[in-house]
Amino acid sequence: MKSPSLICIFLSSFIICGYSTQLFASNLTHGDNSHSQKEKRERRKARREKARREASEKFVPNFSNTSGSPKVKEIAEAAFNSGACKKMHEKCKDGNCKTDQISKAFLVGMANTFARTVCGRKTENSSEGGALKKLLSSAPGMHSTKDVLTVHGYGNGLGSKVGVANISRTYAIIAALQLQESDGNLDEGVDKAKTGEDHNDLETQEGGAYQVSPNSRKLFKKHKAANDAYKELLSSYLSSLDNADDAKVEKICLAGNFTDDGKKNGKKKISIPKLIKKIQNADKRNAKNGSALKPKLFLTLQKACPAFATEYMALLARHNRKHNGPIKRGEIKHSAGCEKLFNEIAEKVESESDSENAICAKLKLNSKL
Repeated sequence: MKSPSLICIFLSSFIICGYSTQLFASNLTHGDNSHSQKEKRERRKARREKARREASEKFVPNFSNTSGSPKVKEIAEAAFNSGACKKMHEKCKDGNCKTDQISKAFLVGMANTFARTVCGRKTENSSEGGALKKLLSSAPGMHSTKDVLTVHGYGNGLGSKVGVANISRTYAIIAALQLQESDGNLDEGVDKAKTGEDHNDLETQEGGAYQVSPNSRKLFKKHKAANDAYKELLSSYLSSLDNADDAKVEKICLAGNFTDDGKKNGKKKISIPKLIKKIQNADKRNAKNGSALKPKLFLTLQKACPAFATEYMALLARHNRKHNGPIKRGEIKHSAGCEKLFNEIAEKVESESDSENAICAKLKLNSKL
C-alpha cells in the first residue's frame, strides 16, 4: 500500500510541479511580452518626439544672423547694453513695484521694423515713402482726434511738426505697450479674464504681443488716409509672403529678430512658415481689400509675423488709441532712451542715399530680400 501511496504522492507532486512550472513559464512569457510592448511604446514615443523636433527645426531655422539689418541690430544692442533702452514703465500691485524690461531680442526686432517703416514703401503714386509712412509722420491729431499723440502727454514736445520724430515717439509708446499686454510673447492668446465678451468670437479675440483683435481693422474703413495706409501695409506683407520659402518668410516677418533664435520667450519654438502657409493660400483679393481678411488669418498674421504686428500697432495707435486699454487709460509711460534709439536709427536710414542704402535694401518688402 505504501508504494502506490508513494507513487500517488509522487504523481500528485509531479502534476502540481508540472502545473506550477507551466504557470511560471506562462507568466515569464507574459512578462517578456509586457516588457517588449513597453519598449515598443517607448521607441514609438522617441520616434514621434524626433519627428516633432525635426519638424520644428525645419519650420524655424536659425535665421537670426541673416534677417534684418546688421547696422540696426548693432545700434539697438548698444542701446540695450548701455541701459538707454532697456527698462520701461513701473508696474505696482499691492504696494510692490517692479520695472518692466524689454528683451534684447524684441528690441532688435522692433528696431528693424522701425527702420522698415522709415524706409517706406515708395510707389508710382507716392515719392514720400507711401501712405503708411506719411500717416505715421503726420503731426499729432492731423488725421484723427483719437491719435495717441494727442493725449496723456504722449505728444509732449512734438508740437505740430511733420516728421520721423513722430514715428519714433509712437514706436517708443508701443514698445512699452507690448510689455504691459504680453511681456513680449508673440503667441499670446485671448485674455479670458475679460468679462462681457464672447471669447469664442474670433472678431473680438486678442492675439500677439500687442493683443490686437481682428475687429480693429474695421476702424480704418471710413477714413481714407488710414484705410490707404492699412491696405498698403497689408498688401505689402501678403504679396511678399506669397510663395515665399522659409528663409524669405523669416526676412519678411523678422521673427528671428524678435525672439532668441526662433524661440518664444526663450523656451518654445514657433512654427512660423507652417502658420504663414494659411496666409499664402488666402484669397488674393484680400491684398486689395484689407477688411476682407478673415479674422483667423488676421490673428495668425499677428502672432506669426511680428514685423507686420508692430507696424500695424503703430498705425492703430495713431488712428485710434482706444483699441488698447493701457494706452486709452494712459497707463503706458514710454522710455525717452528708446525714443532716442529710434531717432538715431532714423537718422542713419535717412543719411544714406537710395543707391547706397544698405539698411532699406535689407528690409524692403516685395523684393528678393
